[in-house]
Amino acid sequence: MEGKLMMQKQVMKENETLQVSMDLNKINPGMYMLQYTIGNSTREMKKIVKQ
Repeated sequence: MEGKLMMQKQVMKENETLQVSMDLNKINPGMYMLQYTIGNSTREMKKIVKQ
């Protein structure tokens, strides 16, 4: 898979629930991969499709 970093955001968890919003209006339609890391070890990847 080939690509480039489009956006990066770092947040700090203040309580048990973490909710983060990202403005995707400036990116072109297409398929994007969202990767996030929780702590030092848990890494998740999700697919986002913008139409």
